Amino acid sequence: MDHHFVTAMEKALGWDGPGALGAAFARGTIKDLDLLDRLLNPRKLLDLVMRRSVTTPQFRIFQDGAELHPGRYIQPSVTRRGQAIPMADMRRVGGLMREGCTMVLDEVDFFDPAMEATCRALQWWARELVQVNAYLTTQDASGFKLHWDDHDTLMATAWPPGSPRLNPGDASMRWALLSRSMTSMDPRIAAYYSEYDEAARLNSTATGRLEFERTRELLRKYLPPPPGRVLDVGGGPGTHARWLVEEGYEVHLVDPVPKHVEQARERAPGCVATQGDARQLDFSNSSFDAVLLLGPLYHLAEREDRLTALREAQRVAVQGGVVAVAGISRYSLMQDYTVSAGLSPELLAGEVSQVVRTGSYDGSRGFTVVHFHNAAELAEEVSAVGLSGVRVHGIEGPGWAYVVAAGRCAGQEEAGALVADAIATARLADEHGVFHDASAHILVVGSV
Repeated sequence: MDHHFVTAMEKALGWDGPGALGAAFARGTIKDLDLLDRLLNPRKLLDLVMRRSVTTPQFRIFQDGAELHPGRYIQPSVTRRGQAIPMADMRRVGGLMREGCTMVLDEVDFFDPAMEATCRALQWWARELVQVNAYLTTQDASGFKLHWDDHDTLMATAWPPGSPRLNPGDASMRWALLSRSMTSMDPRIAAYYSEYDEAARLNSTATGRLEFERTRELLRKYLPPPPGRVLDVGGGPGTHARWLVEEGYEVHLVDPVPKHVEQARERAPGCVATQGDARQLDFSNSSFDAVLLLGPLYHLAEREDRLTALREAQRVAVQGGVVAVAGISRYSLMQDYTVSAGLSPELLAGEVSQVVRTGSYDGSRGFTVVHFHNAAELAEEVSAVGLSGVRVHGIEGPGWAYVVAAGRCAGQEEAGALVADAIATARLADEHGVFHDASAHILVVGSV
């Protein structure tokens, strides 16, 4: 019985038959990554857990080396005939995976036909009973404690690229499955947005209203007419999704923060809001007429992560579709401290200078982990993934800092009186292609 996995395994280990089983420790690499992906990957494993009735000890989750009580992630589901069957609560499973855990599903071959066929081939080859147990570890979880098995074990392991347990130069050892299927948000960002009221930010202050009005004005210039399909990636509590739905667009919102997803469902009726990551969008190619990334890029500190998010936006947009991306200006921190009379020599020499030089900010004095762009850098990243016709806009324009100062010195009502003039100034600056970096936020628009 020839089987691709058996053949690939023999080549990887340098074996001719199963005679070496149990004789010594052996390690090898399987070069056919597509074969491994077809057999099992994290997304397929999670799909099995979601769709099948599972219970302990077949399905278990560990944190900090200890097995969690199944009540934390398994709940009874009542069928139409009134039968209660145990099912994984995927919302809770997802929460545990974001925290970091090891998920174990024994006898995967019992659930999946491809793994069942593979087991049969291995049984024929080894003349032994064979079953497949899957282990999925996220974040820096330690899994479960070291233990001995009373049988021969063949371990096929997928690690993310760059793991210190691998030789980074040996590409054949990197299945690259976890990096494609299991993305995560920086816990500092998650903690910030779990406390911060993002829903109120764009309507509680004059500068918030300025940002909202100008962003909406600019998007209206580029969006196709309704009823187009718009994907709002990192759409937060649905501030922009709301007006898009009201104007007749079919809007899907994706955000990594559970609180934002719930708020978006309440604030933007008609918008489909789901939890997700900008670097791995769960949509088919060419699904949307426009894709908005008005928040994700400045929370992705690494350039490669930002490019991944941009490639995903490009992938799910139709040919000729629009991708609109927002960044925070690298010079906004300096301006903000200046108008609030808070720019001390220490700040100027420390984090403000660092942000101006590198764009990196660790959130140590408020806000959270951010990458600040300048206009040229943001436009370059959008162009780097192949988007064309790239156009750059300063959202609030050069007058935003004066609105901030008025709000702090005279109050929000007085500051609100300056919003119309600030918008007019921003339009004028845009007409002449100047002062993009003097704006608090930058909008870059490209076409697929």
